[in-house]
Amino acid sequence: VSHELRTPMTNVRMALQMLQMTRDNPEKQRHYFTIALKECNRQIELINDLLDMRRLGAGTYLLQPENIFLPRYLQDLLDGAQPLAQAKHQHLQLHLESGIPSLWADPTCLGRILRELLHNAIKYTAPEGSIHLRVVSEGEGILFVCSNSSEIPEPELPRIFEKFYRIPQSDRWKHGGTGLGLALVKQLVEHMGGNISVNSSDGWTHFQVWLPQGEDPAPPLPGPPPMSEDLPFWKEAGGEGHT
Repeated sequence: VSHELRTPMTNVRMALQMLQMTRDNPEKQRHYFTIALKECNRQIELINDLLDMRRLGAGTYLLQPENIFLPRYLQDLLDGAQPLAQAKHQHLQLHLESGIPSLWADPTCLGRILRELLHNAIKYTAPEGSIHLRVVSEGEGILFVCSNSSEIPEPELPRIFEKFYRIPQSDRWKHGGTGLGLALVKQLVEHMGGNISVNSSDGWTHFQVWLPQGEDPAPPLPGPPPMSEDLPFWKEAGGEGHT
């Protein structure tokens, strides 16, 4: 924790010192200002994650559940992630079960979970790779499966949800990160009464999040027709789907 807190502040201080030294060079000033702003945002994100993890651990993280109409909610979520995937020429698709009911859950909390999984998938998938989000009813709840065409070494899987843990040499594109994202996702899922698991083989990684339907679910609503019935969704290559 001390290392992760010190590093951004050290970078901010150095950037501010360089700003002072380059007052006559607008281009360099813009460069160091951008570094300082990026590191400030990184620090804020880290502190917010640490505070949320503390609240979750203490049982004081309050949920505000409501009925979530999943077809619209998930499409908006993917629309927000598409620019990141398009920048790497990746294929991002949604596979949604027909007639899936609304989910009684905290929409902000659900969004944090799914965005973290999608952004991680985009971050660690090679250009031209594929990312799929599959959503189906399962038992008394909803199953979200986020899959990407990148494999995690088997020895690393047991540690994937540890705080500050990052898989050695997995960040080939130097995106960075604190290693708190998946640890926070696990705590949020469990706080919502659900469970999360991961498996990785044959060049694919699948994160599975199951959440209970909730106390006040809405009746089933019509959704898009089923997609990709003939093949498991993670076996498709360039198939049609909601994008």
